[in-house]
Amino acid sequence: QQQATKVFSLKPWTPILAAASVVLLVALFFLWPRNTEYSSSYGEQLVVLLPDSSEVILNANSYVKYNAKSWQENREIELKGEGFFKVKKGSTFRVKTDKGNVTVLGTSFTVKSWKDILDVHCFTGKVQVKQGDFSDILTKGQALRAEDERLIFKKSHSENSPSWMEGITKLEDVSIPQVLNELENQFGLKTDYE
Repeated sequence: QQQATKVFSLKPWTPILAAASVVLLVALFFLWPRNTEYSSSYGEQLVVLLPDSSEVILNANSYVKYNAKSWQENREIELKGEGFFKVKKGSTFRVKTDKGNVTVLGTSFTVKSWKDILDVHCFTGKVQVKQGDFSDILTKGQALRAEDERLIFKKSHSENSPSWMEGITKLEDVSIPQVLNELENQFGLKTDYE
């Protein structure tokens, strides 16, 4: 005695399944977060134009990432290394690093986040620097260095732009390991020291 088998045909459902697949792919395309990333190599500087025409110039061996899709509502950029920022007026602009955050109050400035140091120089306008419980506001011609949520120094400077944009690396009040680290970032050198 043979048993009858039921066969279920997808033929009438094929157009509906195809349309549902297309709708799902389009939804994923528009809803999926779009991070845009740029990085510079050793000894290289890279100019990045942001969606609002703000600009970041990356120093050697540096990296930025931001969400281009939500940029107009959330001007937030992640930085590893060092960058010079020229920010267009608009909503809050925030630079996030693993050492602390810098919030722009309409300005041009540099942020350097290497190993255990957060170094910020303000060239125009003002910026707020926040690292854990530590917070300070810098105005034109001021710089600070913070380490482990404490201020190392705050000082004045007379520069109009960072010296590294002209191929000059200036180091002040840094240890020998920090000098060697800077050489590694600029030239891709590996150093051993005790």
